[in-house]
Amino acid sequence: MIRRDWTAGADSKGINHDVAAPSTDLVLSAEDSVTFQVHRARLLAASTNGFNAKLPTLKLEESDVKVEPHVETLILDVPYSSAVVNILLHAVYKEDGLLRVEIPSLTDIYFTICALKEYGIPCNASFSDTSLLFGVMAAHCQTSPLAALEVYALAAAHAPDLHHIAVYSSRFLLPLEFARITDEIAVAMGSVYLFRLSQLLVRRTQQFKRLLLPPPQLHEPSSHCDTRVLREAWTLMTAFLMWYAAPEVKDAVIDDLKDTIIDRIQCKRCREMLEQRLDTLKRAWALVKCTI
Repeated sequence: MIRRDWTAGADSKGINHDVAAPSTDLVLSAEDSVTFQVHRARLLAASTNGFNAKLPTLKLEESDVKVEPHVETLILDVPYSSAVVNILLHAVYKEDGLLRVEIPSLTDIYFTICALKEYGIPCNASFSDTSLLFGVMAAHCQTSPLAALEVYALAAAHAPDLHHIAVYSSRFLLPLEFARITDEIAVAMGSVYLFRLSQLLVRRTQQFKRLLLPPPQLHEPSSHCDTRVLREAWTLMTAFLMWYAAPEVKDAVIDDLKDTIIDRIQCKRCREMLEQRLDTLKRAWALVKCTI
């Protein structure tokens, strides 16, 4: 059996450096035989239901609460893995920074949410924008669009408490092919959030196309340039970008296309006007809402 002393001043090895910290008076025993030494007062303060009615009286005859022989500390069996209990206690003790283990899987996060709800610990506070748990979800989002999709579905399934996480994760879904959303994931996120995601992807694609409509400004025709080359270049560029339009079009795509075409324009003023128009396009595109 592994023991971990959970105190506000404990380091990554479970060693308490805060001599003034109160001693632990409760042991949480995870289903994989890892135990956590904690404070009942901290658990009760964080819970809205007395830690699922396990802590108000802590009757010794309850099957999942027992006293260790010759020791006053009580033991409470928790039907979750040590990884989940560890994350749960980070929420209880409101510890930020890094977990004492590697970044947990989304499966562990799912069961942590189940544990938070079972033991009456508010999810919206535990997953606030500055919390460690929000950071864990954000780290998964940055891994790949498919990982972000899993985060989005998980957050959507626990809305409104985790609505802000669904909003955050949606920005990482812009390069996602909508066909990659399986029936299972669609059911998990629900019809409302599936619709919101589809609308985000469609809306951004349509908005990008609308941003292409205004042509660049043209100078007055002269004996040296009648602006025909610029007009033809813009027609060619917009035809390609209309075909390429997607929820996420990176600036590099626009810049590469400009580099391909601009050498054909000999007029200095036309070149400047094309560059100005493309700069305006990129700035406007950056302002388009990128979340649900």
